[in-house]
Amino acid sequence: MRALVQEMARPMLLLEPTDKPSFSKIGGGPSLGPGMRWPIGVDAPRAFVMQLDLAAVRSAGGPDWLPEAGALYAFLDEEGYGFGDEIRVRYSPALGATTKAFPEALPKHQRFKERPLGFQPATATPSSEWLDLAYGAISEELDDELGQPSRDNPDHRLGGYPAHIQSGRLALECEHLRRGLPGSAYDNAPTAAFLRAAESWRLLLQIDAEPDLGIEYGDGGMFYVFIREQDARKGDFSKTITIPQTS
Repeated sequence: MRALVQEMARPMLLLEPTDKPSFSKIGGGPSLGPGMRWPIGVDAPRAFVMQLDLAAVRSAGGPDWLPEAGALYAFLDEEGYGFGDEIRVRYSPALGATTKAFPEALPKHQRFKERPLGFQPATATPSSEWLDLAYGAISEELDDELGQPSRDNPDHRLGGYPAHIQSGRLALECEHLRRGLPGSAYDNAPTAAFLRAAESWRLLLQIDAEPDLGIEYGDGGMFYVFIREQDARKGDFSKTITIPQTS
């Protein structure tokens, strides 16, 4: 079992505050790529959350299934809960050069303060939920080694595995939402084909609360943004799935 866990280990980057000038940041206004427009949510412009320089991500040892250059942008729609696109990700092959002003229609509480981000490489191993092991089926010692225990807040990540707040098989939830199926992903036992499809989902971003910046979700909540590996390799970020969890 320990060998299986190590075989499933994945590289990830911890997104941490930095004092160095950086295109990558959380909060503030986005430097949108050429031709990009500020995305609109259900009732209003989405709140800008994060932008990442993918060339810097690759240089720091980020996942090889992401584009080698360009930028990723993450926007939040508070009215999108339960639809899988609460966080919407946009990709640009080129970095934007100018910071956009907040749209007038964006509520003031969604105009987050800014913090530059740097990258700290790490390795993540899957949680027992990701491995789908019943409680008690593994030794307590090994269970302590599984996953990546939550660090001091904020715990932002790119790649790897999620630091679960609640239990759940998040890859199954992603496949369920992507297919637009009714009810819960746990209502019925998944078929073999469903399980194979779920294996393609990868953690793209884990976005933690940042109360000092005005970014909050419930009581100590987090957003987990997933993408299928084949979509990421094609540079198609239009089909991500967001799963929120709170304490």
